[in-house]
Amino acid sequence: MVGVDIDCSDVLMQVVSARRALKSFSEEMIESHLYQCIEGAASQSAGRHDLCSLLTVL
Repeated sequence: MVGVDIDCSDVLMQVVSARRALKSFSEEMIESHLYQCIEGAASQSAGRHDLCSLLTVL
């Protein structure tokens, strides 16, 4: 868009849209990973300590 001289407001709108999409994606990935970590920690013998460590970070 920049290379073909598109209006700045259109370029910025695309940038904002891309940032929002990446933020949403990253939040979903973090949530998914967090649940996997909690389930993994709960199933280990030292799971209680690991689970407490995860919850402390939050």
